[in-house]
Amino acid sequence: EALEDTPVYDEAVRELLHEELAVERTAELLGTIQAGALAVVTVGEHTPIGTGGRTSGRELLTPENADASVIRTVKERLQGDEIRLFCLHCQDYERTRTVGSVRDQPECPKCGSTRIAALNPWDEETVAAVRAAEKDDEQQRRTERAYRAASLVQSHGKQAVIALAARGVGPHNAARIINKLREDENEFYRDILTREREYARTRSFWE
Repeated sequence: EALEDTPVYDEAVRELLHEELAVERTAELLGTIQAGALAVVTVGEHTPIGTGGRTSGRELLTPENADASVIRTVKERLQGDEIRLFCLHCQDYERTRTVGSVRDQPECPKCGSTRIAALNPWDEETVAAVRAAEKDDEQQRRTERAYRAASLVQSHGKQAVIALAARGVGPHNAARIINKLREDENEFYRDILTREREYARTRSFWE
């Protein structure tokens, strides 16, 4: 329920319906039962499969149980998401690109700096806040947040860009995700999915 109406939920349902379930064969089976050609027997206890279905349904899309196909879907979605790159050194370079097209170590083509903030593609307010000569409290907060994001990108390159492109992942949570020790890349995306799921669950509170 926490993931409902999110891209992760839609992608998982689409993959389940088109790749995992035999929808046409199931329809044929139901037709056979309705025609009386196949008997349905009721047993007193749950079979192992039935017990598994009852206990695991709600946990199907939890990050800790997400299988390789779900992680792959999350990875592909993030690679296709857009991110706004903004140079905090010269403040003259600003470009919106897909995450997948970003270099391993982003660099400003105008001044050569690697202090590049990775922002939401629609976040023009933060760009304006950084450029403002005199800042109010909100602009100062946005500026500090942009510099934290740029510091992550400067230190961790594209990995930071990927984390910052995720839904509900700001510089603080991105740093926690990046600095966690892992055995493989899938764990990185699994941690991103965990944070996105938490954001989806508490989104109404933040909004």
